[in-house]
Amino acid sequence: MTEGGGVIIPDVDPEKEGDSEVKITNKLRRDAFLVFRALCKLSMKAPPAEGVVDPFAVRGKVVSLELLKICLENSGAVFRTNERIVGAFVGAVKQYLCLSLLKNCTSSLMSVFQLSCSIFFSLLTRFRSVLKAEIGVFFPMIVLRVLENVAHANFQQKMIVLRFLERLCVDPQILVDIFANYDCDVESTVSIFERMVSGLLKTAQGVPPGADSTLNAAQDQQLRLAAIKCMVGVLRSMGSWTNRQLCVTAGPKVAAEIGAAAAAAAAASAAAAAAAAAQHRLQGKGGCGSCGCAGSTVWGSAAGFCESQDCRAACCEIRGGFGGGGAWRGAWGRAAGGEQWE
Repeated sequence: MTEGGGVIIPDVDPEKEGDSEVKITNKLRRDAFLVFRALCKLSMKAPPAEGVVDPFAVRGKVVSLELLKICLENSGAVFRTNERIVGAFVGAVKQYLCLSLLKNCTSSLMSVFQLSCSIFFSLLTRFRSVLKAEIGVFFPMIVLRVLENVAHANFQQKMIVLRFLERLCVDPQILVDIFANYDCDVESTVSIFERMVSGLLKTAQGVPPGADSTLNAAQDQQLRLAAIKCMVGVLRSMGSWTNRQLCVTAGPKVAAEIGAAAAAAAAASAAAAAAAAAQHRLQGKGGCGSCGCAGSTVWGSAAGFCESQDCRAACCEIRGGFGGGGAWRGAWGRAAGGEQWE
């Protein structure tokens, strides 16, 4: 079975697989691997019939996902440093856990969806260096799919995703790694960081006036506040990353001064972009801020730009090359200091 982004997730038949093919000599580590694989298979079990909710099957799925979450959060150094064990464990994550996430990340049960987000967060924070392709598939499927739905979002799902992003945005290294490995990779088909920030901006602006929505006023206000918290976390993380990089070359005092100025400039730029975009929308204008056409605009800058080549160039110039293309994007990613993932 093939999913987007070129990731091949093999079909798994739990009845046809035995334990003899597991090539781990240490008995305790072998047992740990087999338990992990069994939990993945248990979490994939579907209801016996369409539309029938079996409380015991649901409870078994929830318990197995909870145990998988605990396994990932408490995985020791052996699973992350021993080359032979890492190969077997990462192989199980790719073959079994990713298939489990694929089947559970769109579940209508909030407990299942929340656990799927928690498991994905553990993979992103602990094993991202060996799961680049898989993260490139699951981040849009689990996070961006919900985040970018502004008017007709499921309130509970979106709050879960915003809490997930709030935890994610406090880690500067993860943000830089995402930017370097997806937005700056010329072979990547998805700009995760750009879409994440754009989704947060749209959520912070709220439901457009006059648009139909499944959210009431209180829910919309709560989502807007959560999105603003995430954007503040992104700005703080970028400021912290800038300070750390400047400390290496310019010394602590100069770094503090430049870092404070950079953070203030970034905050002012974000506020100006949000205000301009909101005013643009309230005035009922949907055209391009560069050539004046009525084409779809690109979010993320103070003025909207259509998707023509000239306007893309202008937009990239204003945004400091954030959405630029070609080898320049790769050079920008390397300059940002992100770790290259496999």
